[in-house]
Amino acid sequence: LRRLPRERVSPVLARAGEDEDPEVLKAAVTAIGDLRPLQGVAWIGNVLKGSAPTEVKQSCCIALGKFDDEAVVPLLVGVMEGGRFLGLFGRKDDDVRASAAWALGHFRSPAAREALTRALKDSSPSVRSSAKMGLKG
Repeated sequence: LRRLPRERVSPVLARAGEDEDPEVLKAAVTAIGDLRPLQGVAWIGNVLKGSAPTEVKQSCCIALGKFDDEAVVPLLVGVMEGGRFLGLFGRKDDDVRASAAWALGHFRSPAAREALTRALKDSSPSVRSSAKMGLKG
């Protein structure tokens, strides 16, 4: 994906999203984080809503943290808060939620900072730790 022109990424993503091999999904997610194509955010959101393994969803959060677009903040907040994002997400694995908190630390918007502040009281130690690091960053 990294070698393709940005306009050719979308069809490749569609095919990669249909692959059930977690390594293929992780590679696609990593490439999206590096390339940051506009359609990448929606694609990652679909992966997060699906049944991908924890390590793929963690990669999704890390990739979203690389986008220079505050529009990803609500998606990351929804993942981190585990189900309060328009009802789209069920309770997430704490490792995925911690990865979302880590990614939120890359954004300086009030929404990101407020979510990280709320996460300092989360029941998960890993989410609290990632939130604390994100607020320091």
